[in-house]
Amino acid sequence: MESGYKKMIWNIFKALLMALFLSINLNTIDKNTDAKADMYLKLKQYLQPFLAINILTYLIYFIILILLIAYLKRNYYKTSLAFKSFSVLYSIILALCTCYGTIARKGNIFNYLYNQKYLIIFLVVVITWTIFFYLILEFLITYFNRTKAQKFIVEGSTINWRKWFCIILICWLPYIIILYPGTTNPDTINQLLEFFNHGNWVRDDYPIAWYMVPNNPFTISNQHNFLVTLFYGMNFKLGISLFHNAGIGVFINSIFQIIGLVAILTYALVTFSRLGMNNLFLRCFGIFFALFPMLPMIGMFLGKNVLYSIFLTWSFLLVVNALEQPKLFKESRWNIYLFLSLLGQLAVEKYAIYIIAFMAILVPVLFWRKNFTKKLVITMLGSLIGFLVVQGAIFEALHVPNGDPIEGKSVMIQSTALYQKYHPNDMTDYQKKVINKVFVRKNLANLYTPGLSDPVKSSGGKKIGLQPNGSFNQHLNKNFVEGYRYRTVTANDIKNYNKVWLQLMLKHPMTLFEAFMGQGYGYLDLQATQGDISVNTPADALNVAQVHHEIPIGSKSYTIDYTRHCQRLRKLIAGIYNVCSKIPPFAFLLNGNYLINISVICFLLILGTGRYGKALTILPILLQVPIFMLSPVNGSQRYMYPFFFTTFIVLGIVLCWKKTKNKESRKDSI
Repeated sequence: MESGYKKMIWNIFKALLMALFLSINLNTIDKNTDAKADMYLKLKQYLQPFLAINILTYLIYFIILILLIAYLKRNYYKTSLAFKSFSVLYSIILALCTCYGTIARKGNIFNYLYNQKYLIIFLVVVITWTIFFYLILEFLITYFNRTKAQKFIVEGSTINWRKWFCIILICWLPYIIILYPGTTNPDTINQLLEFFNHGNWVRDDYPIAWYMVPNNPFTISNQHNFLVTLFYGMNFKLGISLFHNAGIGVFINSIFQIIGLVAILTYALVTFSRLGMNNLFLRCFGIFFALFPMLPMIGMFLGKNVLYSIFLTWSFLLVVNALEQPKLFKESRWNIYLFLSLLGQLAVEKYAIYIIAFMAILVPVLFWRKNFTKKLVITMLGSLIGFLVVQGAIFEALHVPNGDPIEGKSVMIQSTALYQKYHPNDMTDYQKKVINKVFVRKNLANLYTPGLSDPVKSSGGKKIGLQPNGSFNQHLNKNFVEGYRYRTVTANDIKNYNKVWLQLMLKHPMTLFEAFMGQGYGYLDLQATQGDISVNTPADALNVAQVHHEIPIGSKSYTIDYTRHCQRLRKLIAGIYNVCSKIPPFAFLLNGNYLINISVICFLLILGTGRYGKALTILPILLQVPIFMLSPVNGSQRYMYPFFFTTFIVLGIVLCWKKTKNKESRKDSI
């Protein structure tokens, strides 16, 4: 009795202490704190976060913690080591990204990371949030296993896939009409310019070092995926040839994407049915797919991220169906479909190579005793090796330049710029010389932009380039500030730079940490929101901008001009999105960072019940996230487009898998 009383007191004390740190507003510390202030002002600065705590916020966190601790104590559920390990890792990363985002948005980074006392406060808050997130995950897995799914799952549910394909397509039709012929961004237009022999224009937008270009000037590069450029370009040329209309050329690409996405969502409904989802919930998912406006609007955006969504989801659904019917692993047709879906991923997204290679290693390590493992690995490796061999032969024959490796070194170049900003004199003459061979060193500090590495790495802006009226101006831009010396840099210069960069980061590792966090926290930060959209300029969040470009083909220039097409409706879409993306509960559906977190939680719920094989099918989707965090843009909604399609499908499948009892699930294989 006395022991129970002491535990209760201890739990209350823990909840009180944790609620205190959870309630701290990190940005109450003045970012311009004077280091020479007297003792009173210094003390005030260190105590200020604790004095400014909102009592209501404190009480809310305290009540939540008491309820969490009491629930977990009463309903203890023994989870696997894998669940605990992944949950701790995810909780740490989530807490770090969320807390870092809090100080980053207020420009308080330098004050916290480079002041030892404030850094301690920051780390204590991060640790507290880590524990809080972990408790929530323990609650979710416990609740997930205690609730029943009889009403959700029934035997013999059916679906008419033709009917639902037509329903979804018809419901998407208004968006297809409003956004006709399709929305683009500068990358898409540059791909079309490359296709029609204007690569000499485009290379001043792409950071491709000249040492990588076999023959100057070049036409099509692999900077934005050679095969995607061919696909968009050939469809555009088809529209010009058959209909003499540039808009129809763009629209053909849009329709390909729309049909592919509708087909994949219909296949998801069929998969739900095979897994036993009852007809009511099937209809609910079908209606959601048909009426959720983000799906058709993303589908009308011409970009590799949308194409990747199709092939990634196809591969995922194929494996999920094979889990339900293991005999599919032995069928040639299923293996051919999986092979094609993997080829599609490799063709449209460069990072698919790393994800497929990683999975090809992981599957046999975890499931080497299973009969299907060998065939599955052969299919994955076959698609990977076959693609690389064929692509290499094509690139060699056509002299196709690969993308510059610096495109994937955003964290490196951002940390180099930060080093120049914070420690310009803490380099040897040799180190300065090496960096200056690759970058204009004196410009790096001013070019550094948190969350966007393009100003440092890109040659873009040297020429005035594309104009608002769609024409291309070849004159030099007087305001251009050069960062990357793409015209003169050599492979040996890059090799020396890599060595020097490592030396500098070992000397001042906090600059590397700041650069890494600055490039990636937005993909998991629970407080991050997407930027507003406009009908006047393309937006990264969701593009509904009016289209006006000129594509010179031979001696004739073709104009894509829809600046007056459905103006009011596009403005209405933009206005609704700008409001809804900032307020819950709509923000949870409109911002990709929330969808990523939902996908991670779905993975952990399945992992926590011991269904390692099924959890493994979700992993390739999640492996995109660490790649995003190394990408040139922080929190890019466009990069997160695949999650708008996969997350809701993963959620439905996890609910279907819930029908398996825990004892049976622990025997589950891939």
